[in-house]
Amino acid sequence: METDEKRWHRLLVNGEIPALIEALRQDPEQEGLLHRYERIFVQKPPLFEYPTEDPFLKRILEIYYRYYVYIFGEGHSPQEGEKWLTSAFQEYYEVKRPVPVRVAELRLKWLLYQRGYHFLGGTTAAFYGPYIWKTTKKTVYSVEIPSGTIRVPVFFMKQFLSNSWLSFLSFGKTGTGGWTKPRGLFCRWDDYKDRLDQPSFQISFLKHEAQHLYDFRHFFPRLSGPVLEYRAKLCELTYFPDFSLLERFVNTAKDDGNFAHSQAEHWILSDLSHELFGKERPEDPILWQENLSKIPEVCRKLLRENQRIGLPNRQK
Repeated sequence: METDEKRWHRLLVNGEIPALIEALRQDPEQEGLLHRYERIFVQKPPLFEYPTEDPFLKRILEIYYRYYVYIFGEGHSPQEGEKWLTSAFQEYYEVKRPVPVRVAELRLKWLLYQRGYHFLGGTTAAFYGPYIWKTTKKTVYSVEIPSGTIRVPVFFMKQFLSNSWLSFLSFGKTGTGGWTKPRGLFCRWDDYKDRLDQPSFQISFLKHEAQHLYDFRHFFPRLSGPVLEYRAKLCELTYFPDFSLLERFVNTAKDDGNFAHSQAEHWILSDLSHELFGKERPEDPILWQENLSKIPEVCRKLLRENQRIGLPNRQK
């Protein structure tokens, strides 16, 4: 049976804020958390919480915070959200013509660099949300994945001001732990500094992101975001020592190409079900636990056969 905590996490990672607020209203013990969400997503105008007192930085963050309310609070599409951001940046830069988000973020990157910050813009899944941090330190790891062992530079990022939309939606409780670029892996130091020897870092970060790096080198640009996540999560399952990772996938999987991680988990459960049970995804979680020892080899098989490569996001 789904617990309240798991339900809230599922709603968060899939951006279902109105449903999350309604769920919190049913639990008197969550009154404080409910009020935090209502101040941002219900109250007009919203009352935001900022990680800085710098007026310049607060103004930039406010643009994205208002965008999050427009998308996740009011239920607008990613396409509508991009138009909203274009108009917001036009107002911010005080220009007569609309400013495309890509151009606006290039300007922001330069402005923040002048103040000693790193900036990464663009989208995570289908949604905009910046990553802004202060310092970076490089370490090199040798990482085994199903395709072999590769040397991977890891850039540990510290002193974050912004960790994109999921961190905002969860008040920092969850969010992006890192990402992959052609020159190496980027990792949020605060997320992993106390568990560098644990599966959450060794497998769910290092191996997951190393699989991305391998796929960038061998398949780019043939892979969509959901397919990249599908392959990286298969890599995780190949090595993960217990049921907790697959259990999380069962909880958050969703057939929606706007959410790359949830879409990937939906595909994984579908493909594993056909391989293990010869049918669609079973409802009983006990079946997954009973077959846990078979899952690593099935995941290796799906990776070898390059399942899902070249398929559009919505392919079932």
